[in-house]
Amino acid sequence: MSISVRRRSTTYPPAPGLSRSPSPSPVGAFTVEIPPTLYCAGSFIEGHVILNFIQLQHENIERVIVKFRGMTWVTVGRGYGEQAVVRERREIISLKRELWYRGSASPLPGEYKLRLPFRFHIPAEPYILPSMYFDELKDHVRVLYSVIVTGVRPWTPHLNRIIRRPLAVVSKGNPKLMNKLLNVSRPVTPSDGSSSSTKWRRAFKERQVRRGLFGEHSAARVELYVPFTSGTLPLFTEIPVVIKVKTTTACMSRSKADKHAPERPIFPALELEYYPVHLRLRRRLVLRAEADTKECLSDIWSTALRKDALKPVTTEKEWVTEMCPEKGVREDSGRWVQRWKLQTRVRLDVPPTFSSELVDCTYALWLKVPFPGMGNDVTLEMPITLDSAIDQAIPWAMPHRRSSTFLRATSPATLIGPQSNEDVLGLPPAYWDVNSYDWGVIDNGD
Repeated sequence: MSISVRRRSTTYPPAPGLSRSPSPSPVGAFTVEIPPTLYCAGSFIEGHVILNFIQLQHENIERVIVKFRGMTWVTVGRGYGEQAVVRERREIISLKRELWYRGSASPLPGEYKLRLPFRFHIPAEPYILPSMYFDELKDHVRVLYSVIVTGVRPWTPHLNRIIRRPLAVVSKGNPKLMNKLLNVSRPVTPSDGSSSSTKWRRAFKERQVRRGLFGEHSAARVELYVPFTSGTLPLFTEIPVVIKVKTTTACMSRSKADKHAPERPIFPALELEYYPVHLRLRRRLVLRAEADTKECLSDIWSTALRKDALKPVTTEKEWVTEMCPEKGVREDSGRWVQRWKLQTRVRLDVPPTFSSELVDCTYALWLKVPFPGMGNDVTLEMPITLDSAIDQAIPWAMPHRRSSTFLRATSPATLIGPQSNEDVLGLPPAYWDVNSYDWGVIDNGD
């Protein structure tokens, strides 16, 4: 014998003035619309909450509250044991307003939806930090911002309907940096690394190199140039980078120099086809939780720049006469002096430099120029300060999308600003996942 069960459906009468045609939707009693935007300190967050009055009645929602929250959360690993990590959190900002309550507003007759705007002002600095998401073993940094819309059920608060919208926020920057960068002329003057309108910041390193264990010593000098002597660079736009290399061979007779085959490089020489130049963006984080302090050093991005990515590449070779009596070389002795100038452009899409009670974030450009032979590479590091370069909210240039890389060697830019949530400050998908544990922490205690 078979038994068939028939489910009884309950039809809810429409609220006064509402149409009968819509039925309760699985979407919910309200939705949230916030344009994809990168916000900065001093700007406004604007959006809309669309109320579905059929669903509001169906879900017994009495009030709708909108909040803007920001929080810093730091975890420092201690090792192994019962207290392997220590955590500390700070609230950055908490703004709240009641957007709607039952009886306050209703849609027009014959309609069942009501669109309500909201607006929050992000206070000016100094305490607005840029959004960040960092993970390394037991060390974590979270700087989280979100708009939270809550539909309040009077007798079952644990069943309140909640919608979160993560936001990307940066500190207020200097927009003049982008304008100055557009005026940077290329190429720079080979003699001093400066143009007529822009002074350049320089870092250099010089060392001796030699071919083989018992080879004669030669000299190699590497210089790295970026615009602005202050070392402050803007985000979200193309930045010219110039690398200059000078090598000086060991002293030799002119007859020995003339015997060298023209098609063979003169040591020490750049051989970009086989030994590419490496450029990295290095980030240093200092984390503080309770009495513990820890430094985390990581390369945000690393690229091997070969000849085709370093256009134009200029090369000079010059014979310089020099007496070397200590080596018994005749008067026609001298050295080969070789010079290379390499140019590329990079785009920085990371959180700007900042300092706070729980975390400090600084950056440096790291460069390695390789030469043939063991231990002959020349490396140098240039500290830089990254500025958001914006003083108002800017939209993402959707739907243009690119891969999630944070530093790029690129062709001349056609767009300024982040292109999608994959490009905003290098924030990973976990930042935008509203179901993650991190977003639960931000509402802890509400």
